[in-house]
Amino acid sequence: MEVHHLAAGEHAPEDCDHVTINILRSGKSGFTGVRKMGNVNSHTVSPNSFDSEDEAVAAALIWAEENDVKILYVERPSS
Repeated sequence: MEVHHLAAGEHAPEDCDHVTINILRSGKSGFTGVRKMGNVNSHTVSPNSFDSEDEAVAAALIWAEENDVKILYVERPSS
C-alpha cells in the first residue's frame, strides 16, 4: 500500500481513500476512515482510545490494509 502522510491541515484529494487522525485535548487519539469504491463510500470511525497519534495511525493503516486500499492519504488536524 502506498501511504501519503499529509501536513497538518492539508486535505486528501477528492475521491481518494483517506483517514483523518483525531487528537483530543486529553492526548487520546482515534481516526475516521473513508474508502472510495466507485460510487460507493465505506466509512469507519474508531474510538478515541489510542494513547498516541502514532497508535491511531498504526490502527488506521491496519484498517486500510484490511479494506484493500492501494493508496491512502493520512490527514492530521491543524495545530
